[in-house]
Amino acid sequence: MNTSKLFFLPHAHHTIYKDTHHFFQALTTSTNHHLTPDEKYQIIDNLQPHTLRKRQYFVQEGDICRRLGFIIQGAVRTYAVNQKGQETILYFNTENHWLGDLESFRTRQPSRYHIEALEHTELLTATHQQITTLSIAIPAFRQFLEHEYYSRLAFNQCRVHMALSMNAEERYLDLLKNQPEYATRFSQNTLASYLGIKPETLSRIRKNWQGR
Repeated sequence: MNTSKLFFLPHAHHTIYKDTHHFFQALTTSTNHHLTPDEKYQIIDNLQPHTLRKRQYFVQEGDICRRLGFIIQGAVRTYAVNQKGQETILYFNTENHWLGDLESFRTRQPSRYHIEALEHTELLTATHQQITTLSIAIPAFRQFLEHEYYSRLAFNQCRVHMALSMNAEERYLDLLKNQPEYATRFSQNTLASYLGIKPETLSRIRKNWQGR
């Protein structure tokens, strides 16, 4: 297992301004709120740019998740490993989404999950105190986080429904309908783990649909 940890980039001014501009646009799109110059300065002061190399961990099982991250560029997976060493991917995070183990972040308890970069990934991150400071000072920032939180809850419900009521082919078709970019962005083994099916099953389903 790759045990490399979060790598901290130098806080170059051009990097933070470029990345926060991307963040500001995502916040405005989500909340329909245009930040004031003072609000932007507060966000710049409290978010730090970081990078994850491909296959590098943001959090590993047993760690306490001490930061949340907002993805500027890249993709990560959150997965669990059972007692047999089998991996199950819970979800992916890509551009314009937050990542982190919210339960561990909130309770300060060790995480039950691994969060690993699937690609070179650029982030803006913040500690619990920084998140709290920004949420109190800037209502739109809190709204942005809440939107992500409720979106994640709704997504998790859909994942449970998929696992309980859909067969392998239906799961793949649901992915093509709702997350079509995943089908070309991630490897077959990665997608199979996400769908909860065997890679050879996914390969057969794909071949069948290509022939139609």
